[in-house]
Parts: sequence; C-alpha cells; structure tokens
Amino acid sequence: MALEALLQDQGDPAVLLEVRIRRAGGHFELRHLKDGEAEDRWLLETSPEALRELAQYDESGRFRPLRTAPTLRTGWKCTARSLSELDQCLQQLYPGAVADWFAFHRKASRATAYRELAGRQTGMYRVNAALSDDGLRWVAQSQCHEKFCLKQRMWALPDTPESQPGRTGCVPCLEPCPLLMEFARGVARDERAEKKSISLSEWEFETLRSALSGKETAAKNLDRVADFSNPTNARRREFVLAKLTMLWNGAQSPRSEGDSSS
Repeated sequence: MALEALLQDQGDPAVLLEVRIRRAGGHFELRHLKDGEAEDRWLLETSPEALRELAQYDESGRFRPLRTAPTLRTGWKCTARSLSELDQCLQQLYPGAVADWFAFHRKASRATAYRELAGRQTGMYRVNAALSDDGLRWVAQSQCHEKFCLKQRMWALPDTPESQPGRTGCVPCLEPCPLLMEFARGVARDERAEKKSISLSEWEFETLRSALSGKETAAKNLDRVADFSNPTNARRREFVLAKLTMLWNGAQSPRSEGDSSS
C-alpha cells in the first residue's frame, strides 16, 4: 500500500532519493539517478538480493553507516519482476524509507524532537540532554546538510518550525538518527570542556574557512565516515565551519535559514 501510494504520487519515472524507478512492461527497472538515460550495456545487471551489499559501500569502498547519504554507487541497474520485489529492492537500498514517506504524508506519524529523544537516553548518551540550544542548531545545520544525508529534517529545532516536504523523492527524517546523536554527544561533552579564546583577522578567518570547506581535503579524507575522533572528519569540519561562520557574521545561531536539507 505504501509503495503503491509513492508510485502513484510521483508517476513514471518515480524517484526515491538517489534511485530512479521506471516501469518496463510488467516489470520495474531501478538505477542510480546519475545514470539517467545511460545505455544498458554500460550498467551492471544486479539482482534484488545483491542490492544490500551494493548499498553498504561507496565508490571508494568505504562503509556507509547512513544509507540515505548521497554516496550510493552508480553503474548498475536492477529489474524487479513485481511490486513485492520492488518493495524488497527499496528496502535493501533504503530500509524503512518508503514506510516513513507514507506515514508522514498520511499524517500517521509525527516527528520526534531532539530534546524528547535525548531525554530518553541512558548511559554514556545521557550527556546529550545537556547540549545547548545553540549547539543543537549548529549540530543540525552541519550534520543534516545534504552533502551528508538526503532525508529532509522534519523534527523542529528550538524557536524554529518543522520543515515541510520539498524536493522530488524526499524522504522525511522523523527523528535524529544514531549518527547525529553520536556526534551531538561529542559536542555536548566539548561544551563542558575548558575553552581558549583566540583572535582572528579576516585574512586568518578566510584561510581557516577555506581549509574547512576545501573539496580537495574532503575528497582525500578516506577515514571512516563515523570516526568523529579524527580532526579531519568531514562532519567535524562542517560543524566547525557552520559555527565559525555564524559567530564571525555576528549571529548567535542559524535560527531561520540553512538548517534544512531541502
């Protein structure tokens, strides 16, 4: 029912994040959006059963802890012989995505705010509840960026309304993911740490901002995606970049713009 609603809503072809779904006779063909109208002979025929392994690693062979990251491999196509098999394929690629889309659009599910989720954490994650509002905004702005996740954040930030579905193929993010919660734990602990004040000239700031946002550096960073202990981690760089930019511009936090991946 959920998948039928998605296909009816989008028509043919349908899009789910990075996957294009097109009817082919009585079957369905899946391929990466970037492969578009590529000739079949250039694409590797992949079985529905093999999609799970395909989705586990990116083009560089790195493990993908977040399936909705914009790093799904290209160069493949898969044929689903029935609606049931298509559902199986999408579940392998994006577990729970179709169900989340359906529940949200039918208003059968509500978003869970960070504070609500953090309040239920135990053990080493109890510190997440102590994260400041500004820290939470910076975490969300950097970690929910479309360079890291293609879902659209629906859970609200302090003093910020919930988002509304935007782009085609949007899958709602109904609560902070484990990856964000792990990152937030590090930020919450860092907020308690002793701070050092430094003065930066505009030249120095621009140099630092350039280094943090450098595409070349990001491309060469082949460390584990969720290794937040690494200072060169892309998510850590994005967080510091977001915070520095806001502070430099004289804003306390990104309250109204730039905190959604739409």
